[in-house]
Amino acid sequence: MLDFVNYFHDWKEEAKTSAANMTGVNNDDDDDDDDDDDDDDDDDDDDDDDDDDDDTPAAKRLPAAPTILGIEMSTYGVIGAIKFLLDKENGAGLGFVNPRIFCQDPLEQYFSKQQAGCGGSTNPYVAQILNKQRTIHVSGQMSVKRWGNTEVDV
Repeated sequence: MLDFVNYFHDWKEEAKTSAANMTGVNNDDDDDDDDDDDDDDDDDDDDDDDDDDDDTPAAKRLPAAPTILGIEMSTYGVIGAIKFLLDKENGAGLGFVNPRIFCQDPLEQYFSKQQAGCGGSTNPYVAQILNKQRTIHVSGQMSVKRWGNTEVDV
């Protein structure tokens, strides 16, 4: 999972270097066109806009900074939780953890079943939703209850 976080760091660095290269190319072109004094005044106004990180070419190639931070925090949190659950000495000592459903709450699981039952339709009819709700309810009544997403080694 750390490779996943490293991927975002590499992506950020690549966006910065490619943006710097593009900016260098554009600056070379601008130097040739700076014959008028009026153009210099316009360039000063552009320098004020460079302070905004959202307008830079690198920022346009990346997700928002809070999004990347949230992904990193979630990844490190899941790594720590899984290490604790798998640790036999100081943790829970589980033999298997399924991270695919690690963070899903029951409501999220219900809606994923609803969407799958409607054929992945983004605009299902009311009858489709009610039929799938009845199917989920009946199959839930008949199924064996399994709590959690882990199992204990015997």
